[in-house]
Parts: sequence; structure tokens; C-alpha cells
Amino acid sequence: MTTVEQLNQDFDKLNIEKFDGKLPKYEIKLRNMRSFGRCNYMEKIITINPNRDDESIANTLLHEMIHAELHRRGFRNVSHSIKFWRMFAEKGGVITEINKKIFAKARTVAEERGNGQ
Repeated sequence: MTTVEQLNQDFDKLNIEKFDGKLPKYEIKLRNMRSFGRCNYMEKIITINPNRDDESIANTLLHEMIHAELHRRGFRNVSHSIKFWRMFAEKGGVITEINKKIFAKARTVAEERGNGQ
């Protein structure tokens, strides 16, 4: 079972490895919700749905960190754009079947990378 402490450690590790430590610290919360996760830029909070397997939770944390990174860089209104999905894939995120179903741009990036099935 994933804990907030573990996710904070994962955030710090990913921040160094994937973002050169440039992301500001976000508070990590676990909360049951309909989505897998959510990033609140103004309050610097990443909320993760704990009702997933550990691999999905790790992928969701990276997903939300990509949102935070794009916001940090000054990009606005790129929520699930091609730019978002390309960065997500470049940083090692897994574009899941659910992503491909919900987000046409995720499907496009997955196809570009050769895993569009």
C-alpha cells in the first residue's frame, strides 16, 4: 500500500531525476476521487487516488508532475495537449489504454512512439 511518505520520497527522487530538481515542493495527498490524480498549481498540492495499484499510482504521480512542470515553465492551457503527452512519454510515463481511450492526443503520441495498439 502506497503512503504519503513514500509518495513524497518518490516526488523528490523524480524531481531530481526527471526535472533537475527545478519543481517546487508540492504537498502530496491521498484522496478517493473519480480521477486518478489532480494537480493544484496555486496551492502546490498533488492529490492521488490511492485505490490503484502501485504502478498506476507511480505513473499518476509522474503525470501530475508533468502538469506542474509545464505550469512552472509558464505554459498555460496545455492540460492534456500533445506537448503534455510528449513530455510525459519522454520522462518515462506510460500512456495507458485508458489514456488512449479518453485522450485522443495521448493516442497520437503513443502511435508516434510505436505503442499505439
